[in-house]
Amino acid sequence: MKKNLAVLIFFFSIIACAGLSVSFADDVPVYERIAIIGEKGANGIFDPSIVYQKDGTGWMVYSSVNFFLIETNLAVTNDGGKTWRFVATINKAVKDSVKYRGWKVKGFWVHETPSLVYDPEDTGREWKLFWHKYFYKAPFGPKNHIWTYGGIAFKYASAPDGPWSEEILLPMRDYQKFYDKKVPVMSDIDSSLRHFSLFYEVGAVSEEGIIYLSLDASVTETGLGMWDKRKVILLSSQDHGKSWNFVNELTTSADAVELGYLAFSASSIVKEKGRLFLLVSPVGSLKGRNKGHDGAYVFEFEDISRGLLKRDAQKGLIAHKFIPLGLTKDEPDDNYESTSGGPSGYDENNSYGGVVFSQINPRWGSRAFRLYNTQIKIVDQAGR
Repeated sequence: MKKNLAVLIFFFSIIACAGLSVSFADDVPVYERIAIIGEKGANGIFDPSIVYQKDGTGWMVYSSVNFFLIETNLAVTNDGGKTWRFVATINKAVKDSVKYRGWKVKGFWVHETPSLVYDPEDTGREWKLFWHKYFYKAPFGPKNHIWTYGGIAFKYASAPDGPWSEEILLPMRDYQKFYDKKVPVMSDIDSSLRHFSLFYEVGAVSEEGIIYLSLDASVTETGLGMWDKRKVILLSSQDHGKSWNFVNELTTSADAVELGYLAFSASSIVKEKGRLFLLVSPVGSLKGRNKGHDGAYVFEFEDISRGLLKRDAQKGLIAHKFIPLGLTKDEPDDNYESTSGGPSGYDENNSYGGVVFSQINPRWGSRAFRLYNTQIKIVDQAGR
């Protein structure tokens, strides 16, 4: 058990760009842990994305972690996020054998970082789900994740509890290289993307009939190294996901360095009071000990149609808000110094929970991956 958990923690440390230690802040917030009724993920839950219907029903998709298997689950709330109830598993980690570099290899398809979108103009397909799908091959060690064998996948449905369509894959270069089918790949969307190997950590929103996707873009196939090339990019679709266009680079490594980090990761796009915001988690602290996810920055869009965030006269990003790592109400002595996290989900109608915030700590035992109600709004009464 401990050995398997150690492998799991190491695996997610890689995703978070390695390292789990943070420095104490002077004023550490306290958050409320979310326990989803009926959720059976042996090692916890992560990567939230939230959308509310007009009747007040809220839906959340998230990663359910079971050792090296990760699935996409759906939960529902009717009280503003105070209580959540498991509804269904949308993407299951399925056993498979694939052709990889001339060999037939066995393993599982893994489903991470889901993003739920309501697209009202696409009748009968109003609900969209986007996520990163990739292959994890036996013997399931830290170096057996083939991050680029797969791609950004999506499904559609007329209701969030399904039934969902078969998945549609926007594959990455390795999937085309090692698979029999010749299909257009992510990097072919625009010539400026062709030097990137890995696209992941997807965020999504529908605005004025256009779907926008924010994605980590990495030159390396693991998402580690060559940090000066790392970006968060924006794609758009004017035909409800049938085709995609490159809009712009949202952030670069230089933006992260300006704030004391190597890069930004784990993006999501949210809306409040008619304003659009990008949430990203900074990684690879240049001054502190934390090399993993270290909270969440909130940046406001100047114009999402052009992929522009608000910047100052010197072209620096203007931080609308920063959400730090926190302690927990249910565990006041929760080993804060070894916590990392920040991937977040939000809907302005999540009145009780506010921003839902991921945190991970190996000292929490088997359920090391957790979600929290921060009760923080993106826009407060003062407009901040």
